[in-house]
Amino acid sequence: MGATHQQPVAAGQTATAPPQTLQPRRPRTETGGRSTDETSRGQTMTNTTTEHQRTDAAFVWRSEAMERAVRLADSAAASDASVLIEGESGTGKELIAQRIHARSKRNTGPFIPINCAGISESLFESQFFGHVQGSFTGASRDMQGIVRTAEGGTVLLDEVGDIPLEMQAKFLRLLQQGEVLPVGYSAPVTVNTRFLAATATPLVELVDRGGFRRDLYYRLNIMRVPLPALRQRPEDVPLLVDHYSRRIAERDGRGTIEFDADTLAALQAYPWPGNVRELVSWVERAYITGLDPKALTEMLWQEHAEHRNRCEAHDETPTSIPDAEKQAIRNALDQTGGNRTQAAKLLKINRNTLARKLRQYQID
Repeated sequence: MGATHQQPVAAGQTATAPPQTLQPRRPRTETGGRSTDETSRGQTMTNTTTEHQRTDAAFVWRSEAMERAVRLADSAAASDASVLIEGESGTGKELIAQRIHARSKRNTGPFIPINCAGISESLFESQFFGHVQGSFTGASRDMQGIVRTAEGGTVLLDEVGDIPLEMQAKFLRLLQQGEVLPVGYSAPVTVNTRFLAATATPLVELVDRGGFRRDLYYRLNIMRVPLPALRQRPEDVPLLVDHYSRRIAERDGRGTIEFDADTLAALQAYPWPGNVRELVSWVERAYITGLDPKALTEMLWQEHAEHRNRCEAHDETPTSIPDAEKQAIRNALDQTGGNRTQAAKLLKINRNTLARKLRQYQID
């Protein structure tokens, strides 16, 4: 069998790291920005092949690729400059943004993450900048807006590429002048809010396609933090599996699952198109189903192969206009990581048209 159950780790103990073939080093854990030798606190790690391990309350890593990203984030925390966080879906962009906020001088202020793709274009201005009662139909009361609500804190503009073009000039003024003009106001209002931006699609590509203002891009890109995909840091996979396994077991009040070396090796070789988010879902599936992790790993690879076969089938030359439309839509969704707003921009159609086509062709 590929799994055994053991009791949850008691407080003050450290989980045994998964088997690795890396060169031995003394493990470390990050606490409050300082690296502390765990053995100095009476803790032990029985796996002598554990690599230089780093962790905080949100995530763990030991790869140099992730270490570079974390160092950039920590250096960005010391300033008040805008930061552009780039990485595929599921790589932890919001976690990095939270880390920057928590280590900044604004850490006592609010942290407000906003998915720009989830806000209607017609409401974008009032949602972000606020409005006064009666300034437009439906404005039944005054509203501060996101920017002023985050006064003294940080706003994360997630999927920043989905900010409508007509709104981008106002965001540029906000970043340059530190002021907003709420809907219905006659004079601008000064604000003290920091902005972090995140995107799954490299923002410069949107700039080159004319979908994002170049001047706003430069203003957001004062500090850039690129996050590696999980397939680019396979040495982190066993550590992440162990970390989230213990978190799920603690949450559910049950014994942990121990994943054997063969299972971990197969997971390290897997490309993880959904990155850490997909890995967490897989670990949770192991707890929900109670199946042998080896069997679940085989199923994971099988699902990946089936997906690739479907993609290859979609790449075949279409024989009708509906087939061509379906292929173009699927390709656009693949290129944008499933982001419908960006896919609509690639297809040069509006979001409502894309939504209708998705329903028409029953594309998930």
